[in-house]
Amino acid sequence: MALFFNFKDDVLPVKHIFLYQHSSLNSNRSMWALILGPTKKAHIIVLDTVKTNQMPNMNVLYAAERTAKINSGTSDNELPGAELTWEVRVESEPRQVHRLIQRALQRYRDEHRGPTFIAVQTAVATPTLLSYVPDLSTFPMVSLHIRDSESLYGTLDWQRIGARAIVRHYLNLDSVMKLMIEQARYYHVPLGNIPADPAIFGADLFYARQLLKHNFVLWCSDLERPDLGGRESDDNRLVSEASELGACSHNASGAYGGVCVELGTDALAVCALLQAHHILQLEGTSVATSFGAQHTNIQDAMASTGYVEFVVQSIRNKELFHGIDITYKKCWSYLLWLDEANYAGVQEKLPEGLEEVGAAELPTTEGTTTQNNEEGSITMYWNLSEWLPAPVREQFAAAVVGFVSAAHVASDRLPALLAGEMSQRLFEITEKINTRMPVLRRADIPLQPGLRDDAFEEGTTPALLFVNSVCKILSLDTALEQEVMLLRRNLLRLIGVGEFSSLAEWREPSASCVLTEVICRVCNHCRDLDLCRDTLRTTRNDLQVCLCATCGTPYDNQQLEWRLTEALNRRAMAFTLQDLICTRCHQVKRENLSVVCECAGDFALMVPLTDINTQLTHIQKHCQIL
Repeated sequence: MALFFNFKDDVLPVKHIFLYQHSSLNSNRSMWALILGPTKKAHIIVLDTVKTNQMPNMNVLYAAERTAKINSGTSDNELPGAELTWEVRVESEPRQVHRLIQRALQRYRDEHRGPTFIAVQTAVATPTLLSYVPDLSTFPMVSLHIRDSESLYGTLDWQRIGARAIVRHYLNLDSVMKLMIEQARYYHVPLGNIPADPAIFGADLFYARQLLKHNFVLWCSDLERPDLGGRESDDNRLVSEASELGACSHNASGAYGGVCVELGTDALAVCALLQAHHILQLEGTSVATSFGAQHTNIQDAMASTGYVEFVVQSIRNKELFHGIDITYKKCWSYLLWLDEANYAGVQEKLPEGLEEVGAAELPTTEGTTTQNNEEGSITMYWNLSEWLPAPVREQFAAAVVGFVSAAHVASDRLPALLAGEMSQRLFEITEKINTRMPVLRRADIPLQPGLRDDAFEEGTTPALLFVNSVCKILSLDTALEQEVMLLRRNLLRLIGVGEFSSLAEWREPSASCVLTEVICRVCNHCRDLDLCRDTLRTTRNDLQVCLCATCGTPYDNQQLEWRLTEALNRRAMAFTLQDLICTRCHQVKRENLSVVCECAGDFALMVPLTDINTQLTHIQKHCQIL
């Protein structure tokens, strides 16, 4: 049913019922709630294997939560009424729960309360929900795309936690509905048609309307291929691509003794659309990305705003970049950087007022100053250490921590420390590892996705892995090139490996398998996810899962596997349809029957078969671990 209406004075124009359902992921625990606002009656049904009622006093809980909302600044008119009659039931059979919900809806319908819609907050699909409670089909339904955590019922007092979650969702219902009504009015669509991602939905809708306005035929297929009457199945070029589109990146490995700041950027695509006319006018000119001199004295600007604020504001002051959202994340007073999955540094706290862009320009409280004299903490993220045996991993971490600490505290004496005290300590650790673990066994390496086939050459020992890893990290500081070279030569001699041996070469142990634009289903955060090297991962129910960088919610492994399958199909199709190039002049082959190029060069594949085999191997290993 379509719902079109307006509202005034913070009052929803149509009566509404709130239906809530949430289930635990790995147990039979579930809670249902049906709150009939017009009749001031509320039903809560607890579903568990045992009929144990541990629910709190709902009248007291509702009054306390409502008072807390008012005290936090919410107007009393924006909240549901204070009077509600609560009925709590505990059941062990799902059918009985469905019957109770059905009867409550039938009683409400028989009272002829007038037009009413049901706001539904549940993860259950609508057809399944209608099969449980058929009377729902007699009411217009509006889906609320709000989800509770899967671990909400994972504690002993889960009934009390679930009851509080229901009350809080109901108290926020009016504000959520008003937002959805505003979106529906803006999009000119029925209220019940608002999906989980209204921004993408609105963009698609407006684009489709513009296409219709200009006599275009809309894409009517739900699949990734257009509906061409069957011909799309024969045109494999529609789903083939040579490589995944990834984010533009530039990696500058090294040791940075100055202040390093991590900035987060968002809304780049939106900004590009909003500033498209400027981009077309300024494309290819240096003025397009230059920062105009907005200050009379750059030294004064730097002194008045931790310099970072000045740089960010300079970017934001350019009209071309007005739409980009820039936020501060982390800062380091010393940073040892190999790549985005391997780095360590002395992390400091952001100065107060720099959590948000432009906040440094806000006036502070009169007569107060904030100073942070605490020593910064050393943080490390080394994906390469995950491929070291556990005892070696601990020694590697200790060695890197010692080096970072010395570089931060005594940077002027770092060459002497590395050539003296630190070298002696590394000699002792290497000799100890070589004595206790003379041979590298396959069981010593953790089972993880992304291991390269050439990561461990025959003859590799744990001590050699330690030496190669430590020396690779120390070599990031180019000022210590001579000291690190001498240290590496002596460490390799200690374990009987030649300096120019192939065993002494550094090899990146982990491959990279990036899925672009992975969206979190809870917070809608979008990022490129490297399945092999991402540091935000954990184990849930004996399965490895990757976590959202913003809210920590695990990504759905099944969705990731589908994305991998789609990418693999596109790569395979691109390999099949690829062109041949000349190995001498690098021109694409034009004649189908020619054996050699016009320059007498041989033809070769643009995408080698080894690349496809490597990708297949990495994806297979990752899916096996998932």
